[in-house]
Amino acid sequence: MGMLAKLYNHLRLVIKLIKDPRVPGLLKVIPFLPLLYVIWPIDFIPDLIPGLGQLDDLGAIILGLEMFLKMVPTHIMAEYESGDTTNTANAGPSGNVVDGEYREVRK
Repeated sequence: MGMLAKLYNHLRLVIKLIKDPRVPGLLKVIPFLPLLYVIWPIDFIPDLIPGLGQLDDLGAIILGLEMFLKMVPTHIMAEYESGDTTNTANAGPSGNVVDGEYREVRK
């Protein structure tokens, strides 16, 4: 059960990182590459063998997710691993956060 929880957490992290504008666009393609293997008609282990046939597809997906997470810049991964992603949501193009107040003036 721990492996499924880890896979679920990695999948959620990958989705967050794909939405992060600081992650290079070319890296964002990596998690989708294993899907090509899954739909490709030629497999290492044929899908006709119940259980084993789907195991290589799952392995390809896990490998793609792990490769993506390893290639994301370390400073971005450190933010997500520490749970401090509050500054990234409001970050401008330079990565700096502009904090301010406003008030409504009615005439």
